[in-house]
Amino acid sequence: MTTELNPVDKWKLIPWRKLRKIVFRLQVRIFKAQKNGNVPLVRKLQKLLLSSKAAKLLLRYWLWKFIRKQGRYNRYETNKVIKRAIPSVSWSACKFVIVKGDKSPYDGDFVYWSKRENANYDGMTARLLKKQNHKCTDCNLSFISGDIAELHHIDGNHDNWKPLNLEVLHRECHQHQTIHGRVRVRTAG
Repeated sequence: MTTELNPVDKWKLIPWRKLRKIVFRLQVRIFKAQKNGNVPLVRKLQKLLLSSKAAKLLLRYWLWKFIRKQGRYNRYETNKVIKRAIPSVSWSACKFVIVKGDKSPYDGDFVYWSKRENANYDGMTARLLKKQNHKCTDCNLSFISGDIAELHHIDGNHDNWKPLNLEVLHRECHQHQTIHGRVRVRTAG
């Protein structure tokens, strides 16, 4: 029979001295690189420090002690304040999309690369792009890397966000769509 540790016991089992040593070593390396004028190494080490689990745990620990020392909150309220101040980010928000084995931006497979860029768009645009098979409904050309996709309201009512009223167009195609019965054409000058 295994028993699950409560959060307080887990917190006590963290090797705080080892974490302080790890963070201190990184800080010393940053200082030495700065002293030597090695700016790229400084930036690299700073990123490493900011993303290290040791630094994040120590920050949370020091923040907890600071808030508790002020005496305004009990330990439960302190945890709530810290959760609000330092929200956890799910791994799905930080993940990378792996490139298929032999794919290259120069192999001519524009559809594959445009589908990868789908992550750069918000929910509605991404869903419509998938539904339209990554093609503009006006010119029927595929969206390629660098193309700007815009949402077009078919009936002209920008308050109508029903999927049947929306389509994704190239920016150039969108500029020549009708607006409430009038064709919008840009004039030079």
